[in-house]
Amino acid sequence: MNKDYSLANRPGDLGQTVLIDSTTTKGSLRVCTYGEVDELNCFVGWVKTASLNRPMINGQLIKIQRDLFVIGSQLATTRIENTKFKIEKSSIKRLEEEIKAMETDLPELRRFILPGGCELSSRLHIARGICRRTERAVNKLNETEEIDEKIKTYLNRLSDWFFIAARIENFASKTLETQWEPEKQA
Repeated sequence: MNKDYSLANRPGDLGQTVLIDSTTTKGSLRVCTYGEVDELNCFVGWVKTASLNRPMINGQLIKIQRDLFVIGSQLATTRIENTKFKIEKSSIKRLEEEIKAMETDLPELRRFILPGGCELSSRLHIARGICRRTERAVNKLNETEEIDEKIKTYLNRLSDWFFIAARIENFASKTLETQWEPEKQA
């Protein structure tokens, strides 16, 4: 798969990109949306580098990356019926089961907590924020184009998964969570 990277103009140089079933501009809402998914997937790869000594969470993150790749593929197709790969309900169910299993080991959350803690937890909190932004982009695209509803559900569960995983990592490393408290007005 050798490409010619000479100085000759290519469609991308002119602001165009090829989707699976059509061509569009690089600034289109669809391209920007699957770009958000790509950024989230890249960030999950960085989160994994801090989880190498935590085989269980590392394995879960690899599954998440595979799911995100499928979602990116779905979003790179303008018609749902043209999608070769689709996020499945089983992936959503897996996230829900993992959340439930992780929650059993956590103390009950009675107040809001500030993102942070140990390094892995901090990275997971950032992934949660990127996931929420990605979810907003998918919902925005869905206002004008048909999107598989399972994508929205998956991203919603995934942000919850990142939050619980961040809490688990702080708990496992004996790092205290910082509770949010409003500033007292003078």
